[in-house]
Amino acid sequence: MIFIGFGIFIFSRALGFFGLVWTAYGAWLLIRARRLRARWAQIPGVITDLV
Repeated sequence: MIFIGFGIFIFSRALGFFGLVWTAYGAWLLIRARRLRARWAQIPGVITDLV
């Protein structure tokens, strides 16, 4: 029973860590997409390709 609880604890901690990394990666992608849209705002075709 102790091992099961410890495994669930480790699993939840790993999930939290991966969730943090995934959130940071998603935020970085959003910022990069905004920069690309701002940079290529003059060309409508590029914006439609990104979206």
